[in-house]
Amino acid sequence: MTNLTKEQILQQLAGGTVMAGWSAIAQVGRDQINQLLSDQWLQSYTNQTFIEPMSMAFDLDEGGQLRGEFRNLVFGPPQLYFEEANLLSAVTTVRMTLLSGDYIQHAYLPGSPPVLLRAHSVNEAMRYAVSAHIELKLQQSVSGQYTQLVLALSDARTDTLQCDLGTTDYASKQIGKAVYDHWLNQPSARQVYTLVEFDGEDYASMSPKSIKVLTQRAPWGAKTDKLFKDKAASEGDGAVVLMMQLRSHLLQGTLPQPGNNFPYLSPGTAATGAEHSCSLLLDPINDRKRGEPLAQVLRPVRIPNAYRYTYEDADKYEPADVVGFGQISPTENTYRVDPATASTVAQGSVPFALNGVTPVTAWATANLRSVSASGTISAAGIYSSGDADRFIADSQVSVVTGQYLDGSGSEQSRSAVVVEHVKPVQISPRIMVTGANGVPIELSASSVNGGTLKWDKIDTPQALRASRGPGRAGNLDKRDHSSAYELDLGRLEDLGNGKARFTPAMIEPGKPEILFQVIRVTDTRTNAYAEATVVIVNWPQRYFVEPFYVAGYKPNATVPFKVTDAPSDLTWHVFGEGDVDQNGVYTPPENAQLPVTVVMADYNDSRNGYAIIEHRPVATAAPVASSWDGLLRFAVELLSVGKCFANGMQQIEVRITIETKVDRPGVISPPISDKELASLKLYNVEGGKVLEFLPDGEEGLEPGDGPKNWVVNNSANRVGSRTQVMQGSARGEDSTRYKRFFLQSTAVGTLEVAAQFKGDDNAVYRSTDYADGTQKVTVVAESVPVFSKETYTFTRVPVKGWEGVGDEDFHKVDDTTDYWILAGAKDDAFQTLKFLRLKFEDDSPVSMMRWESDQRREKYCSFTGYAFTPFARENKQLGKRIDNPEDPEKYLVHDGLLQALVEYQTQRDTYLDTELLEDHKAAAGEVCFALHRVSDLPLLYDKEHPSERQWRVELEKPLSFRLMDQNGNWHKLRVSFHLANGLQGSRDKLTCAIR
Repeated sequence: MTNLTKEQILQQLAGGTVMAGWSAIAQVGRDQINQLLSDQWLQSYTNQTFIEPMSMAFDLDEGGQLRGEFRNLVFGPPQLYFEEANLLSAVTTVRMTLLSGDYIQHAYLPGSPPVLLRAHSVNEAMRYAVSAHIELKLQQSVSGQYTQLVLALSDARTDTLQCDLGTTDYASKQIGKAVYDHWLNQPSARQVYTLVEFDGEDYASMSPKSIKVLTQRAPWGAKTDKLFKDKAASEGDGAVVLMMQLRSHLLQGTLPQPGNNFPYLSPGTAATGAEHSCSLLLDPINDRKRGEPLAQVLRPVRIPNAYRYTYEDADKYEPADVVGFGQISPTENTYRVDPATASTVAQGSVPFALNGVTPVTAWATANLRSVSASGTISAAGIYSSGDADRFIADSQVSVVTGQYLDGSGSEQSRSAVVVEHVKPVQISPRIMVTGANGVPIELSASSVNGGTLKWDKIDTPQALRASRGPGRAGNLDKRDHSSAYELDLGRLEDLGNGKARFTPAMIEPGKPEILFQVIRVTDTRTNAYAEATVVIVNWPQRYFVEPFYVAGYKPNATVPFKVTDAPSDLTWHVFGEGDVDQNGVYTPPENAQLPVTVVMADYNDSRNGYAIIEHRPVATAAPVASSWDGLLRFAVELLSVGKCFANGMQQIEVRITIETKVDRPGVISPPISDKELASLKLYNVEGGKVLEFLPDGEEGLEPGDGPKNWVVNNSANRVGSRTQVMQGSARGEDSTRYKRFFLQSTAVGTLEVAAQFKGDDNAVYRSTDYADGTQKVTVVAESVPVFSKETYTFTRVPVKGWEGVGDEDFHKVDDTTDYWILAGAKDDAFQTLKFLRLKFEDDSPVSMMRWESDQRREKYCSFTGYAFTPFARENKQLGKRIDNPEDPEKYLVHDGLLQALVEYQTQRDTYLDTELLEDHKAAAGEVCFALHRVSDLPLLYDKEHPSERQWRVELEKPLSFRLMDQNGNWHKLRVSFHLANGLQGSRDKLTCAIR
């Protein structure tokens, strides 16, 4: 099945409920999920929290005879595929495209010197990727507020890791494992991508309480045996399925079993994909709730880049369950730079635009590895790539950043990535070394301009078809220097779709030692071309020439070669361009016409060794990646008081200043690059342990019984720091970059903190090596205060039903409402405590109830609701939010189970009084508990009802909760009825106690 219509889905849903006891079920499509992952990947470049480019060598076989090596490999965003998803688990296939970098293969055969086999220029157009199976998982955010659906690269199943650069299955897996090791070496926060976050402190009845996550393949997303780069766009299409227990439901549902026929909820086709990015099923019992029940389910779900679920009224149906075919849509707080990724060539241009409510205020750009290699961007967003002689690689990555002001007036940024190519046509591999053995070699190519690609062999000059050695013992033919090899060097086949195969000819050994076959691929639309070189080694080597591979050299430089323990009469020779003297010093040509030269060391006509030199203009003329020579200043300074409570939330703000220098008079030193800045870390001076970063978007640590730690936050949180001692708004000058960090701790004690980063030369630079008095700071985490009952006030305010009687005459009135206001008193520093967060414990309801007795006809009952407006230091405008009919800042909120019980017992959905009286409501930072006394709520006997309606036992529990004050300290409290059940007047008042 490749097509699925809305009518087919509705027909299947009309057969009866498919909820299996769940309150709501959401299905989010692959394209939208991958968009969210891409947005986070782009934001990591804005925040300098991206995965570091990979430079690493690794074995490609079990014996270590074949080795691979990545140099400055940049990864694209993780993207999900569901070709093997079956709705029985949350397993998905994750692929990350290789955007830019070099991949080298070497051979280290026993008894033989090492030799280069392949040299690839990797870029995004080649569609090389690393992939693995990873199970999506739900985890608690470190701050404790959110349940997060995450993709953790560290969870990759090692037996599924692979990369299609490998020429064998084993090599493919080895490359995948090497990439996995690189992921694990990144800060843990950079290994995790968040798909959605469920707010655990939103207690509306339609809010998700518990979630199970599964993955499902689309009907048109079936798997084929094609390589990833050859697969159709529809292959692997599918969705993430979220099965949710809302707070209106007492129990979870059941999960699908093998052979299940749970429907795919989004219509679509293989050609066009899914029509809706998110479809939502809802138990019909909830469709009578206030507001828009479908929208309310995902209202408290935080989606990256401020997306939210929407649907049109015409796309809502009720065949049995309620279904809304909707979208994950942008909001007024969603901003993206368009295009998100782009390709261009040297001196090319790309127009960028910031999509969002407010206009862009400024554009900026920087090359990932070298400021000197950066292009430029105009005020209109036109990016212009530099000249080819400024590039630092055949393909390089630059980041384009658009700045804007959000609704609160704060400066924000969004980024895009540009992959720049020296030439519009790219070919891979660019060098292949082989014997004259007839073994085929696969090639691929791509063009930025998208034209048809044509493959050709380029005739090798006669001068390169002759032997360069002085002669070969026992081989008289080799003594004739004037002879040259005249025959064809191999067969080239155009395989179509940018692919080709070259099969070297079988050539008589030793005649001559080295042969070159240049292969050209041309874009027929523009006549732009790229060339690769096949180096045919026709005489086995015996000497280890060091270095055996030179990927580039500086202008006007020479390259020295050597052979360890070489005989005195060793001779040196060149195949190709340039000259080598008899000391092994090679002088490159001024303007090489061919891509490759081979230098040969020869002894006594019988033994030799080879080295391969690439003539890459990009490597020859490019500026040094780290274009600075040293550091003039590397300082760590406090921007706030260097003290915080050890509660995981209060912050200490520090600023890092890094100023570079060059040793050339009159030259302005460029600052450190984005790649170098992204490696900046704080560490404990005593012992050198690097401090972990919090994931982006996390506010702090949840204090508990686990390990006590200091951590680093990239952003200020709602608690903030104590008194500021210095302004932190400095901007980078020509040679200087600044970075602000926020320290937080759950560990009581003193810490000396310094900073370090890794330069592009792989050297680690530490602030402690620059003794100017600012190389480190001392910070202190103080014990959390011990709070007593005097810390709080709990005040009763009668508000309804007391007309004409005293407010203590409970026996005279049956239906009343009292507000009980929980507020903070002054602390030891004469500061009035205000509360930022209200968190009910997992096993606690948010309402409690009590009947006067257990008599069958009992109708006298008391129950509670609550209201809470968090205290905020700054009144930031967060933009328009979906209307919440159970907003605790505007209404009294009652537990979803209480709502279900009352509606069942009274058959009224308007029974509960949700009005929050403005004249009596609690101030911001205080909590209001409303106690309702009623005379018309029939008693419910739990044991006479099925398990899904046994609400009463849960609602008779006291209210256990925590409050966070403005200093980040938690207060554990309990509100309950003031007397034990069964005593006269036990349901008339509330009491508050410390837990």
